Amino acid sequence: MKFIKALVVLTVTGVSNLGLATVATARPYNVQCTSTGQFCDRAVQVNFTSDGPGTEYGVVVKAPATHCSDVSYLVYDSQGRLIGSTDFLAPSRVYNYLSLGRNVPRGSQSILIRALGRNGGCNQGQLTSWGVEVTVSPVPQ
Repeated sequence: MKFIKALVVLTVTGVSNLGLATVATARPYNVQCTSTGQFCDRAVQVNFTSDGPGTEYGVVVKAPATHCSDVSYLVYDSQGRLIGSTDFLAPSRVYNYLSLGRNVPRGSQSILIRALGRNGGCNQGQLTSWGVEVTVSPVPQ
């Protein structure tokens, strides 16, 4: 039997067993790249509030319907260390979820998201812009 852990995204503030957890509303971001090639030189910063160690946080990313090619999203901690990446997502596809782990310090936190393109659709060898909808939330236990 296969079990799938899913992150349910809410747009309210909820109470966890460790205190008040801010559940972020999915927020859209749009980025214009100034680099050449498939790896965009620009990132978005996503802010959220953590209950602290013991609460697992997850990131849900969605490629906008307006994309004309596939994009992979790379998620970094606030110090620039890679946490993980998504598969290449076609327009309107969702990656549910990338774990930030259980050791996120209490209080205001941030992650960075960058994008990697690949040839196909309108992408002819250079990712010129990208978008993403991002939600950071506690993972239900």
